Amino acid sequence: MILRSEPSLASSGVSELVFNRATAAFPGLTQQGRFFLCNLIMQKVFNLLGATAFLMSGAMVVGTLVLYTRIPSLTKYYMSELKLELTKLVTDMVPAVDDVMPELPSATGPAIETPKLPF
Repeated sequence: MILRSEPSLASSGVSELVFNRATAAFPGLTQQGRFFLCNLIMQKVFNLLGATAFLMSGAMVVGTLVLYTRIPSLTKYYMSELKLELTKLVTDMVPAVDDVMPELPSATGPAIETPKLPF
């Protein structure tokens, strides 16, 4: 079957050569109309979008599970880092022990007895 060349075919974005080859490969194409290729292309685009959405949602689920299982180790790591930083900060704020402590006495007095209770 020979097709006529239509000017609207080239303006719709589908070249005449592609349309002629497609009609040779798919004989039923002439009954379905010239928008068959557009429908075929759009079906492939929609399939690609669906597969991409499935992969993205699967990646989000896997990422959430990995993060959820790593939360205890991450918390432990950051808490130890925080404790170390606070220890350094407090040690810098407290003066040296030798400067603040008075000298210990060399001798002590007698032991103090507690009074006996009347009961």
